[in-house]
Amino acid sequence: MLAMLVLSPFTSIAQTPDWMFALEGTYVGRCESPNAAHDEIPITRDIRVDGLRNGAENGFVVRYAMESEKGVSDWVEMWEWDEASGMVEMTTITGNQPAKYSWHVESSGALTVLSRGGSENNQAVIFRLKLQRLPGQLRMNRFVNDGSGAWEWRERYILEEYTAED
Repeated sequence: MLAMLVLSPFTSIAQTPDWMFALEGTYVGRCESPNAAHDEIPITRDIRVDGLRNGAENGFVVRYAMESEKGVSDWVEMWEWDEASGMVEMTTITGNQPAKYSWHVESSGALTVLSRGGSENNQAVIFRLKLQRLPGQLRMNRFVNDGSGAWEWRERYILEEYTAED
């Protein structure tokens, strides 16, 4: 009986999937996005990404700081694993305004693909985020599909693990 009381709080803890630990740590690198003026030359900005485990140990808080024309813009995302649905609940906070979305997850080896439905310019679309963990590197690619079957590339993060110099 005592063992049940002691262990019962731990039985309801959601197990964070292994792929999600790629978000942990500090990364620096660049963000590339399409350039309407020059198709072959993307717009490139410096970016830093800091990921910390959340207090519930079922996800991560991810802070982005990216160079922009006006200085450095930053935003925060909370990634929470919902074990019951097998989905990631992602809350993005920009300008003190939260937006929460549920993402379907497919993971195989070093590649994880998150997908969700949504709307853009009053049109239904599918959003896709590909995460690839490589030794010392994290890559994220964002795509949108407007129903035509073609995936339009929106952003690419190429990030290296940050290690402080002595």
